[in-house]
Amino acid sequence: MQTIIETVQPYVNTIATAAAGVLTAFVLGGLNKLKTKFNVWLDARTT
Repeated sequence: MQTIIETVQPYVNTIATAAAGVLTAFVLGGLNKLKTKFNVWLDARTT
């Protein structure tokens, strides 16, 4: 049983790292969208 865990561990690490990367990309994309909306709102209020 231990050998199976040792065998799949690199794959689990790779999948976890990839999932974290995708999640980070979505979070950064959402923050960028919010920043854009905020800038549009701020420009509408200050001009």
